[in-house]
Amino acid sequence: MQSDTAFPPREFPSLFQCALLAVTTARFRPDRDLSADLKRMFAELEREGWTFRNASVRNFLCWRNSALIKDSIARIAIFPNLEVPLTAVERKAVLLSELSYRLGRIRARDPNAAIGYEPAVKAMQQAVSEVVPADGDFQNRWSSILRQAEVKVLEAASGWPIGSPR
Repeated sequence: MQSDTAFPPREFPSLFQCALLAVTTARFRPDRDLSADLKRMFAELEREGWTFRNASVRNFLCWRNSALIKDSIARIAIFPNLEVPLTAVERKAVLLSELSYRLGRIRARDPNAAIGYEPAVKAMQQAVSEVVPADGDFQNRWSSILRQAEVKVLEAASGWPIGSPR
């Protein structure tokens, strides 16, 4: 069995992945429900070379589990589009969670690739505090919001309410 270090992490998507991204996703445009701080954070990350894409719920779930997102250090984050009926708070939570996941995966694969993201991390922490006040029950409330959002994403993908008889 080969170790993960046998192959360096990919910094850029392959030509095939770029073609798939072009066909299955659309450019991410921060919606009106996002705070000015979050919009600035996304704009700053785009200036640093990040690519943000929206995808239909099924394509989002496929991309979320792809090697491009899980194993590469490519500066790409993919979010579900607005066809998922999320509240403004749930949408912010999903955006922040997916971006945080990408930053964490990049840092885990190549610590040098994540240098310079401290302003983005601080902006994300500020945005999280806007979504859920930092009180004693922060972790439970944040988890609850993300769980509700995840259920809505899965319901939208399946076309069935989660837990309903079929």
